[in-house]
Amino acid sequence: AFAYCENLKMVTCMSEEPFSFSETTFEAIPYDAVLMVPSEAAKTAYEAANYLDYFGSIIVGKSGVVTNGVNWVLYPNDNGYTLEISGKGAMADYEYESAVPWSKYNVGEDIFNKINKVVVKEGITHIGKLCFARLGYYLGMDGAIDVEVSLPYDLKTIAAEAFTYSYGLKSLELPNYVESIGNRAFYGCQNLASIVIDQSGVSVKAYDVRNNCIINIKNDINEVVY
Repeated sequence: AFAYCENLKMVTCMSEEPFSFSETTFEAIPYDAVLMVPSEAAKTAYEAANYLDYFGSIIVGKSGVVTNGVNWVLYPNDNGYTLEISGKGAMADYEYESAVPWSKYNVGEDIFNKINKVVVKEGITHIGKLCFARLGYYLGMDGAIDVEVSLPYDLKTIAAEAFTYSYGLKSLELPNYVESIGNRAFYGCQNLASIVIDQSGVSVKAYDVRNNCIINIKNDINEVVY
């Protein structure tokens, strides 16, 4: 079924028990392809079932569907955890942080505190309210890890309070097609020192960011002009 899929980098299997497949199902996939499973017990079971004969590594992660075909996955990287959002359309808006699927309330504070990379993939047009709130917050303003955030070129809107109190956010580049940013989107981001904005007419309200945050404007050839 997946033989010779040369670009297959990760397979997510949320079953605790290994599934059966033929010897050719994952034949000739990349040597460093990763299998993600839901728990340490599942990892042990998959290793015992010789899944490492086909995958470069087996990791424990979490994943789910947000809404309208938008998916999320949270998996370990070399220094922490990567949160990846993919699919088509808008992310959900949340009224309470406890409702955000990858918040500390749902994945645990230990894992949440280790999120150091957020990747929003192409096809996502809206970042919802509270979606990336308090990244690094629970480690304190001075102890927060650096959180790298990558946004897709076709992103159009960022909701109110989307990144509020994310102490780990230290710099951010907004893509060309962003049309609007909600109130207090970056409120309380005390370590945010730089925002780069393409010349698309979007504005970031002064009270959204700390006083010494530098806002740069890019021109059409990607040079920072201010």
